[in-house]
Amino acid sequence: MRNVFLVKTVFIGSMLFLAGAFALSQTPKKIDSWVINNAQIGPNPIEMGPGTSYSARVEYPNPDGPMSPLNAKIAWSISPVVKGITVDAASGKITVAAGVPAGTTAIVRADINDGLRKVSAKILVFNPADNPLYGDWIVQKILLCDESKPYTPPGTAIRVGEHWRFYGDRKVYIGKPMGIAATTRLIGDYQFDLKSGMVKLVPTWPKSKPAEEWKFEMVDAQTMKLTLPPMTGENAEKAQVCGYVVTRNAPAYLKPR
Repeated sequence: MRNVFLVKTVFIGSMLFLAGAFALSQTPKKIDSWVINNAQIGPNPIEMGPGTSYSARVEYPNPDGPMSPLNAKIAWSISPVVKGITVDAASGKITVAAGVPAGTTAIVRADINDGLRKVSAKILVFNPADNPLYGDWIVQKILLCDESKPYTPPGTAIRVGEHWRFYGDRKVYIGKPMGIAATTRLIGDYQFDLKSGMVKLVPTWPKSKPAEEWKFEMVDAQTMKLTLPPMTGENAEKAQVCGYVVTRNAPAYLKPR
């Protein structure tokens, strides 16, 4: 009887230990206050085509590198409910049904560690086929106005490796988004005309920078040439750069599921 009692005692003790260990594993880990206060859903907005999916994540910035995923308990939701747009509460996988019309928007929400902090981001549905400029483009080559002259770029010059990001909501960003050399050359809005092949950049930063018109040419599906219209007078004499060759860096959230 004593052996049976010991076996039962050990068994019950083991079960209690395992239950306690499981409970501890479900307890949200303590997060540094700076990390939690700077947590965000990235990118924002999340731009998706009809019939695509994207795994959203909560992340926080690093001084010298890409964003890091937040290691925390996260509950995902879309509120208010939008027909055809869903998110998995546990994984954060957003799905946009094929029939959702372009222009539809939704708000995806992330509840971190049972209400410790709540963050949200906008979802924008659009048809990338309607906008050949859409995407993240990286400068591969600088087209000099006069190849025979040495190039002495000013501090504000766009350089090889920097990005031109054209968003579905007609916002534009030029610069290097991350790393020690991260910089912003331009933030603003853009308008384009497919017939003329012209795109107009209207800066909101720097505020003193005037609007610019560029000619865009799709060399192929992944390569684009951006050139400035011919300049005259004093501006033509000072100009060094007349264009760029950029290649598309396709965002993961536009890839079909």
